[in-house]
Amino acid sequence: MIDHLLCFVFMIKQSLHSAIRKHVLGLIQAAQVGDPLPTEKAIAERLKASRSTVQSVMLALQREGFIERQRGRGSFVRSKEQRIFSGTDSSFGGQILYVYPDHPSIEYILFRQLIEGQARQRQLDLAEARISRYSTYALVKELAGKLAKLKGIVISATPEVMESRNQRMLHDLGVPVVVICGEKSVYDNVFSINPDDYKSGYKNIELLVGKGHRRLAYVSNEPKDHGDSLILKGMRRALADFGLSQKSLFISPLETKQWEDSRVTAHQATREIVSGPERPSALIYHSFAGALAGVRAIRELGMEVPGEISVVANGSPSSDGAYLYPRLAYVTCSREAVVKTALDVIDGTANLPSNNIVVDVDVAEEESVKTI
Repeated sequence: MIDHLLCFVFMIKQSLHSAIRKHVLGLIQAAQVGDPLPTEKAIAERLKASRSTVQSVMLALQREGFIERQRGRGSFVRSKEQRIFSGTDSSFGGQILYVYPDHPSIEYILFRQLIEGQARQRQLDLAEARISRYSTYALVKELAGKLAKLKGIVISATPEVMESRNQRMLHDLGVPVVVICGEKSVYDNVFSINPDDYKSGYKNIELLVGKGHRRLAYVSNEPKDHGDSLILKGMRRALADFGLSQKSLFISPLETKQWEDSRVTAHQATREIVSGPERPSALIYHSFAGALAGVRAIRELGMEVPGEISVVANGSPSSDGAYLYPRLAYVTCSREAVVKTALDVIDGTANLPSNNIVVDVDVAEEESVKTI
């Protein structure tokens, strides 16, 4: 019972924080540079949140360069092209630049921690930058020019990063650029690293069918990319191999646009699927964050995981995942393996047949899947 409450409290806080952030960013988008923003008290009253929660969001936006806070006067809009850029005068032999979207995702924080740790083991300092929806990848060129000892760049991708003009720009920087979850690379200095998404989809079905499940649903709660189509291909191949009709898998039509909160989509899709006339015995989610939101939706409808519905996620949890109840089953490649491969590429120790790297995936059978 305590585990349930802790999970609920954590998700409620995260959802409220995201809602406040989205509200304030909307105000910024509609305003001009220098315009005042509503007071923290006014925002708290409008969104029925505590002052401390609003203050936490505003402080984060200040650190990220979106707003300027002046004591006694309030908060004001800064340039919409502002972004975090923290670089260092390298005390090591070189620097790595990590660029990631300014988006509410724990995934980027976890990758940042791993990149920093492995970079320091290789005597490399880490500089980082967040790119906003208002920015373009030309910013990477600008920021790279500020680092005198730059050895390479790691980017957690948004779809446009692998467009031809952006790939060419990244290639011309003259250092290895590794894009995590990016489309196919066509330039020598640009590399993409992806999990084996086809195998992930296959393993999802294999796990559930092996536990007796025959009515399945897939929630593609993350923004559409090439990985999602490969997951679906793997699922369909597995259904055929195990003698099941393609109609055994319902695919939610709800989609998440870039920069939207994928947990909202997962929550809504889950409620619609579970409340429908043909409730599946198991749900598969594109991401771990989506699976968490799905579990909440299932419980809101008075059901339990895995008692009435089993859940599988693509993507791995943070360290907190071990304390969830139930612990969620998932199919993924390790973040550590992805980061190691990226830094091997940058320091020249990777022996690769192609610039397009696929990392193997494994299944973690946990408490959220039951045998029926």
